[in-house]
Amino acid sequence: MASVQPFVDRKSYEKNFSKELQLFLDEAQKDAFEIPASLITPGVFVILGLSNENSMLYKTLNTIIDTISIKNIYNNVYDIIEKSITPLKPGRKINLSSEMVSILKYADNIRSENKHDLITTDHVLLSIIVNNQRIGEIFEKNDVTVV
Repeated sequence: MASVQPFVDRKSYEKNFSKELQLFLDEAQKDAFEIPASLITPGVFVILGLSNENSMLYKTLNTIIDTISIKNIYNNVYDIIEKSITPLKPGRKINLSSEMVSILKYADNIRSENKHDLITTDHVLLSIIVNNQRIGEIFEKNDVTVV
């Protein structure tokens, strides 16, 4: 079982989050109940971003690949996370998996290396693609690669 972290330790992370990422994570905490996921993992993050055509994650990907490829990524990532989905009890708090905390830390490194002021969903997506082999392979099969 994956270890968990409280859902985004605001004291240590929020200062570097863009408003867009803050809103995305707030919505992710609410929307995870619909999956239903008890943890925000890299796969859940991707699923939630690709399930909404208005999310920055979806819009960014749609500038480099078509909607069919986005749907393929969504379906393939969903197949991965579907095995780990457990029913939620009402009122249960949704946490970040330890892997997702590591992803956010790596996203902060990407932000810093590129001299960007804030972490965005683009940084988080890049971090997921680089650090989660299964998800990275799904993106690569759909012509999204990291150079």
